[in-house]
Amino acid sequence: MISGVIRKNKYWLLGLVLVFFFYTNGFAQQTHFPPKIDSSFYASKLDSIKHHFPDCSNIPLQFELPFYTALSKYPELQLTHIEFAVKSIRTTMAARPAKGLFKNRSKRTYRVYANNNKDFKGVYLSSLTFNQQTGVIGHELAHIVDYSHKSTMRLIGNGIAYMFTSYRRTFEANTDKRAISHGFGWQLFDYVDFLLNRSKASEKYKKMKRKVYLNENDIKQIIISTY
Repeated sequence: MISGVIRKNKYWLLGLVLVFFFYTNGFAQQTHFPPKIDSSFYASKLDSIKHHFPDCSNIPLQFELPFYTALSKYPELQLTHIEFAVKSIRTTMAARPAKGLFKNRSKRTYRVYANNNKDFKGVYLSSLTFNQQTGVIGHELAHIVDYSHKSTMRLIGNGIAYMFTSYRRTFEANTDKRAISHGFGWQLFDYVDFLLNRSKASEKYKKMKRKVYLNENDIKQIIISTY
């Protein structure tokens, strides 16, 4: 009789522990997933980061913190000339060589663009959270790292090849992988998940993104396999 009561209580206690385990783990995933960058930490380091990356110019005040937060993860760009421009483009952001294409690589200037097209059917950088902004900017900085290693002729060849969808997908996938290797995996996941599943972007724009870029599940699998 006593042993039966003990067994019942043991199973009841085990069940309670399992319920508590699954509840707390589920709650943790709900409140802490995906991991987010602490903006307050980088705000306290902003002057120091700007000091270490002195060759950046025209960074809009509203994007200064996410821009330098992302840039801080790219020490190889410390002496790279990067300008920021807000203009009408076809996507949320873009990055391209801007000046000195036919000069020594160290003398090139690259430009990061944020879209301000009033008829844009995607999502604007300004409409994203800080975490998502750092993911998008981190992707564009990964492009600049790639450009900085290529000769003028290779850059021209890449520009021509980019007109073909198969090349664009490979090119953008490799850029995402480079950004993930610099620590922006969950930030990219956050942005892409929002864009494809919760934003008011047009279905045509989302279809283009799915066709050319990695989706949120692709990014998650790369993060898991990488770390």
